[in-house]
Amino acid sequence: MPKQQLIEAAYEYSSLVDFENEASIREGLLSYMIQHVGKDPAFASPRDWFRALAYMIRGLLSDRYIRTGRTLHDKNVKRVYYLSMEYLVGRSLTK
Repeated sequence: MPKQQLIEAAYEYSSLVDFENEASIREGLLSYMIQHVGKDPAFASPRDWFRALAYMIRGLLSDRYIRTGRTLHDKNVKRVYYLSMEYLVGRSLTK
């Protein structure tokens, strides 16, 4: 697949879990339990459920982070960088 098609497909990708729908959240949590944690939901411990939930939320945040970066790149926005004096070593302050 050419690079441009991969980029276009990535722009169309969205999280598989619809966080506005309770049934979708339940299905997504079960999916993450099986695919990412690797446990049978019937025998999963509370810690396993916590990990499945953490992976699911991480996926959502990663998706949003990447979409934000793409939007900023497409709009060619400017960035501001700030260097605080407290991070400079004493010798760096002298000539």
